[in-house]
Order: sequence, then C-alpha cells, then structure tokens
Amino acid sequence: MGIEKIPAREALFPKAGPWQGVKDRMKETMDNWIDCPAVECDPGKVSGAWVFRGTRVPVSALFENIEDGVQRSEFVSWLPGVTLQQACMVLEHVAHTLETA
Repeated sequence: MGIEKIPAREALFPKAGPWQGVKDRMKETMDNWIDCPAVECDPGKVSGAWVFRGTRVPVSALFENIEDGVQRSEFVSWLPGVTLQQACMVLEHVAHTLETA
C-alpha cells in the first residue's frame, strides 16, 4: 500500500461543496439575473457580460473562485468595488433560482 497521491490543484484548492458546478449551471439561469440588484449588464461593459453593479468584474469570476475554494470575503478583498453584500446577494439569488428551476 502506497501513499495516495492527490493532484496539486485539488490539494491546493479543495472543491467548494454545494457550489461546485454552479458556474456551469448558472448559464441556464442567466435570464433571471435581471431580478438581482447586485448585478448589471451593459453591452458597453465587458462585452455585455453580467457584472457586479458599478464594476467591470464579471459575476462568473465569483463562481470560478468559489469552485476553487476561495472564501467570499477573500474574493471581495481582491476586487475593489465588489462588496461582500453584493457577493452574498448573488449567491442567494442563484441558490433561490436553482431551487425553483
């Protein structure tokens, strides 16, 4: 019996539990983002991607980071203009949307 080898990425960035795969599933619910006050979509900003209101930070960046094990507070500390309240609102919106889908 040998020592189980864990891929470096998995060891450094463990999966984020219930949020795993949300980035892919949120594509199914993109039409519902209009109901979330924490985000906006403007064809002149980031090619029309959904971004955190008042920023150029794509909403998808939150899910990519969460899937890699980053905490919400850490995510917002890296991105000026994105608040913890906005990140929480987005996560709550997605959770509600996926529950009712």
